[in-house]
Amino acid sequence: EEILLPKPARPQGGTGPIEANQVLLETPKEESESDHLNPIEAAQNKALAALATLFFAQTSEESDEKSSPRGLRAIADGTGPLFARNVDKTKLMLHLGQAVESLTQDDQDQAAEELKRVIDIGLHHPAAYFNLGYLWAKHDRFESANRFLKRSSGHADFALASRLIMGESFRKKGQVKEASIQYLEALSLAYSQIVHR
Repeated sequence: EEILLPKPARPQGGTGPIEANQVLLETPKEESESDHLNPIEAAQNKALAALATLFFAQTSEESDEKSSPRGLRAIADGTGPLFARNVDKTKLMLHLGQAVESLTQDDQDQAAEELKRVIDIGLHHPAAYFNLGYLWAKHDRFESANRFLKRSSGHADFALASRLIMGESFRKKGQVKEASIQYLEALSLAYSQIVHR
């Protein structure tokens, strides 16, 4: 005669699903230096890091270019830097290196000059636009600054800082309505960053 065994019981302990009332322990998040920076300083750091990364990536990529067309694929995929057609990359990299060096040494006049050259040669990168706009705004070249800050304001890393700088530029020029619009856009961006999705 056949004897049926009972169904096995669910194992006890940590192998079952997590219940709603169980609390997971998280390691405390260490505060980074960027947590203490204002949005403009944080964007400056990101822009400098992006330009330095771009410079070193392109320099090392040029030496690896024969073995792999990775850079061209990255540009085509939209994940790499965008250059204008027929760019003299050697000249562009020379000025980009000088711009990064000038930014790290806080030589703002030279950095602005080199960034302008890099953009004129054909680099289309929001970090370059942001840095140049920021530097020109510091030297009260508001029209030129806002032209480049508008271009960087479409990138998530530079949108808030770009709006704040444009708002300040318009305020200094006495254009209160335009300044208010930029400040409200900045407030909206800041709010969206702190509210949980």
